Amino acid sequence: MSSFERLDPALQHHIVNSLGWRQLRPLQEAAIEPLLAGDHALLLAPTAGGKTEAAVFPLSRPSGAGGQGCGARLCRRLM
Repeated sequence: MSSFERLDPALQHHIVNSLGWRQLRPLQEAAIEPLLAGDHALLLAPTAGGKTEAAVFPLSRPSGAGGQGCGARLCRRLM
């Protein structure tokens, strides 16, 4: 399973369809596993390198998952 596939399906849908991204940037892919595991991560990239998305996407949960997070709504607000 790829890192992207570990994200909530609704978030995957909006990344591809609302943002029009065919794939995540390498930094974004690399950040998913440690953040989902609850580990600390230091994300270093140039301006417009995808750091915000790399930090937020793994932490986004659908609003039905225990009432925490906002999934796709968060994605739309960030973009």
